[in-house]
Amino acid sequence: MVHHPWRAVRALADWTVYWTKDLPAGIDAATRWSDKTIWVRAGLSQVQRRCIIEHERQHVLRGPGGHIGREERLVDVATAHQLILLEDLVQASKWARSMPELADELNVTEDVLHIRLRHLHPSE
Repeated sequence: MVHHPWRAVRALADWTVYWTKDLPAGIDAATRWSDKTIWVRAGLSQVQRRCIIEHERQHVLRGPGGHIGREERLVDVATAHQLILLEDLVQASKWARSMPELADELNVTEDVLHIRLRHLHPSE
């Protein structure tokens, strides 16, 4: 079953998503705990928005705090696992001829795909 980050983020009690062009350069989204808001850069592709919304939702689920670098890595891995189910990865891998084609079929960015592949569980 395909994960729908938009439905999942709407289910977060009291959280609101805003679109803005005013985020600092190189930042596509931010979670602000003080007023329970998620800020996403306007103008991103649908795939980028899907991945970013799930990434920020994972931050909300984990809660504030933690070492920034470590926290980002954990959230990246959780996002990749949530967005790419093993069954879907296996099926698409059978015919995709490149990483861009595989990412496109899975409806994720290449970065998310690479993270998922680097963090396959031994049982996978």
